[in-house]
Amino acid sequence: MNRAIDYRTDFYSLGVTLYELLTGHLPFEAQDALDWIHQHITRQPLPPHELNSQHPLIVSKIISKLMAKNAEERYQSAFGLRQDLERCLNQIDSISTLDFELGTQEQPNRFHVPEKLYGREQDVQNLLALFDEVAVVNNGRSQMLLISGYSGVGKSALVQELYKPITSRRGYFIAGKYDQVQRNVPYSAIGQAFQKLCDYLLVENSQTLSNLKDEILAAVGQNGQVLVDIIPNLELIIGPQPPVPAIEGQEAQHRFNYVFQSFIKAISQPKHPLVIFLDDLQWIDVASELAKNNYYGPTDTPSPANWSLS
Repeated sequence: MNRAIDYRTDFYSLGVTLYELLTGHLPFEAQDALDWIHQHITRQPLPPHELNSQHPLIVSKIISKLMAKNAEERYQSAFGLRQDLERCLNQIDSISTLDFELGTQEQPNRFHVPEKLYGREQDVQNLLALFDEVAVVNNGRSQMLLISGYSGVGKSALVQELYKPITSRRGYFIAGKYDQVQRNVPYSAIGQAFQKLCDYLLVENSQTLSNLKDEILAAVGQNGQVLVDIIPNLELIIGPQPPVPAIEGQEAQHRFNYVFQSFIKAISQPKHPLVIFLDDLQWIDVASELAKNNYYGPTDTPSPANWSLS
């Protein structure tokens, strides 16, 4: 997670397929989409040879290498995988005792810059401690975190490192990025972030989506279209919404602030805390700035949402 998708992602999928072919079941079991993500991020499947001693150790090791959590630890080329499989085939008569170092014949056709972040372990732990404070210690009340620094020092990469541990804690991590050429587009980064949240939610089971729909509609009432205008995919969850009266200026801003705050309270629950990362804040539009400031005004209901702003 939180890594660029390339051909090594296919190696992971191949590993899952081979695991199921060999064992007769998937490497993980889960109840919902978030649980599936949690399993794939945090759990190591039981090696096939430990489930059935008749499965050759070397084949089990090949599958485990294909399913390594970090792409750098998987096969780096199809050629390397083929060489190891052919070696197994050529020594099929002794495969039950066969063992050798995997990946020694790799011939990757491209250079990969490692995506691991170095030297920021303490910073990541500090940020995770703040997340835990919001999610557990602080009764679910929101917090805002500002991260500043010169361009290119790694602020965005640092925050993105939180994706995996937050998701493993069954939290939602969403991100949006402000753009200099879109400064006249209201709520641009907020819309980006919550579009991604809707993508996560839409893979949940029908009962979960139905419950979520009821919670959101109970919170926003007849003002759902205010959110759909900014987050089009939300309509796939809450359904078509009635039109809202056309208003302008401060009245429109106040309405959005109220509806948006109610929406956040509905979707950010202690069991699924929410982290919202808004990048390049120097290009924030006026409407987003007002909404952000309003969100941290007096509130009567806690909501476990953590805003990280860079």
